[in-house]
Amino acid sequence: MAGIAQPDPDFTPNPVVTVLAAGTRLTRLYTRTHSQTALTFRRFGPIHRFDHHRSSGAPDYDPERAVLYAAYRLAGAVVETFGDSREIITTGRYVARYALNRDLLMLDLRRSGAMRAGTTAAISKIADRVLTQTYARHFYERDDLFGRVDGLLYYNSHNDDEALALFERAEAALECIRDDPLDAPHYRLTLLAIARDNGMEFAD
Repeated sequence: MAGIAQPDPDFTPNPVVTVLAAGTRLTRLYTRTHSQTALTFRRFGPIHRFDHHRSSGAPDYDPERAVLYAAYRLAGAVVETFGDSREIITTGRYVARYALNRDLLMLDLRRSGAMRAGTTAAISKIADRVLTQTYARHFYERDDLFGRVDGLLYYNSHNDDEALALFERAEAALECIRDDPLDAPHYRLTLLAIARDNGMEFAD
């Protein structure tokens, strides 16, 4: 895999900004630890791939920046959550379904969009979280280059399903239309199919 440099301050991007129209449905898996709800954006970070929290070292609470990861399909959310272990564990997990109440502007890092933004498509695959978080902050902070985007759209690192990292700018745009446990009986057949299609185990 080709190496990825730090953001180039001299590069002038030609970004691809994809509009997610109002009414678009999104899905997220989450836990209810730390008083999280279906609509909670995480303000503690950076931890994961495209966290844009400000930090001079260890993750910390950021009162101004927060992130929520989502997918279009339940399969995408499940694979991103459990792909590393390849074991789907439903206990303690919840499924939130959203409908957007306004259009969202997403910086598109799929295919050539990543290069047009000044990086490569490998940014959504590499394990170097310091570097991916640096890019997330770059995309978020440089309104003059990328516009005031609501988040990032990319292919996940496990099965290339489409994934989204939503910045706190999108908080008011999410309306929760369903919120139920992942171990609810009506999800079982779907989860078995997701496990089969992605070489995973269904533990419950």
